[in-house]
Amino acid sequence: MKKNNQQDNTVHDYEQEVQICDMFDNVSEKYDLLNKILSFGINCIWRKELVKQLQQYKPAHVLDIATGTGNQAIRIAKLKPESITALDISMQMLHIGQKKIKKRKLDKLIDFKHGSCSQLPFEDESFDTVTISFGVRNFNDPLKALKEAYRVTKKNGVIMILEFGIPKNPLIKLAFLFHFTKLLPLFGGLLTGNKAAFSYLTNSVKKFPYGYDFLTLLDKAGFTDLEYKKRHFGITYIYSARKKSFV
Repeated sequence: MKKNNQQDNTVHDYEQEVQICDMFDNVSEKYDLLNKILSFGINCIWRKELVKQLQQYKPAHVLDIATGTGNQAIRIAKLKPESITALDISMQMLHIGQKKIKKRKLDKLIDFKHGSCSQLPFEDESFDTVTISFGVRNFNDPLKALKEAYRVTKKNGVIMILEFGIPKNPLIKLAFLFHFTKLLPLFGGLLTGNKAAFSYLTNSVKKFPYGYDFLTLLDKAGFTDLEYKKRHFGITYIYSARKKSFV
């Protein structure tokens, strides 16, 4: 019975991954444009802040998980690491990203890989730096994905995650949730013809743990030196943690 339950869970996880992949494939052509419009361009500021914090660690070999069209990987390239591997489950997103890095002449630095966050196609301790920007809340099993990120991180390596939260201030929270749950699905649906995708994305923000609660997930995955910084009243959080060597 236990084996059958495990098989059922595996099938269910796979089916959910396929659905998420299809969703991002369907909105890929206008995804970057919508992010800029619906965040009023602030998403670029948040990505820059992650890179600014990452600079202190002097990253050499970077893995950017849930890279989408490569926006975060392109910004990390400014730190001049030796290599950047950018992974995503959506082939359509990766195709768009490939065009972007060729245009910027970064195709020798950034290597796009197709794969799942829950089963990373890399050997243990392959990267000294792992980043995830606006992706972890969409993972089917966030803890499993974070454990995979831990596995491929080198000892003393760092993980840095940029993700949405929900502001504590009542007025800002009200305005944020109205924008995120009403306006974003409406305009996203009009521009892409896929309102369901943007409804899913907004609901994922409301359900996902943030702040200290998210640090507990990083702790369960094995990471230490857990920290977070709030940005724009808690609309976003930048988390950082290390894979410590205990030898």
